[in-house]
Amino acid sequence: MDPTAADQISVYTLVDNRPRFLESLGMKQAPVVTANSPQDQAFFFTWSPERADELESDVLVSWALDDSVAEAIEADPLLSALPAVQKDGLVLQVDQQEVLSVSAISPLSIPFALERIVPPIAEAAARSRG
Repeated sequence: MDPTAADQISVYTLVDNRPRFLESLGMKQAPVVTANSPQDQAFFFTWSPERADELESDVLVSWALDDSVAEAIEADPLLSALPAVQKDGLVLQVDQQEVLSVSAISPLSIPFALERIVPPIAEAAARSRG
């Protein structure tokens, strides 16, 4: 998710390693994502920022080049409507090793991902649920 990109929201489907990893930890894909996932087994699809408020979830995990993207998302009138952003449930990964540990997951990256990625997600889940 990036307010400056042409396709501001890209959603990963369960074909991709990232949501599959999160599901293996007990998280669930948002029903709106499951319902709108392409039938061609694509690993992602784009979502209109005008419909950002439909992406109902407690936590949203995304990646960005740096921390300034989080501020831009919160300031964007459309992206800030994401329910997870409104509930302080956005987890924005900016460390490329963390991003790669899940997107190119392997037996060697799993311990690293569990140590570095899971705690911020758990914190975001706690914040978003109040």
